[in-house]
Amino acid sequence: MTFETLASLLLPADRAVDGVTIEADERWTVQPPKAQATRVVWGRTPLPSGVSVPTLLRTAVLREIAIRRARRRKVAGR
Repeated sequence: MTFETLASLLLPADRAVDGVTIEADERWTVQPPKAQATRVVWGRTPLPSGVSVPTLLRTAVLREIAIRRARRRKVAGR
């Protein structure tokens, strides 16, 4: 299952509410959406089974940094 397919399930069911999905790269950075939207679902597909602990730790740290960055942008954009 692709990220887009899975993430689209989290978008509002109401077609009057616009939403987009954005897949983050391996460093958890995202490009701005191509369309304006009031709802955004962003993330990555899960890592495969058997990934090393250092890789999992690195990915978790990058994800947390990305979440903090997104929160700062939201606060600044109020």
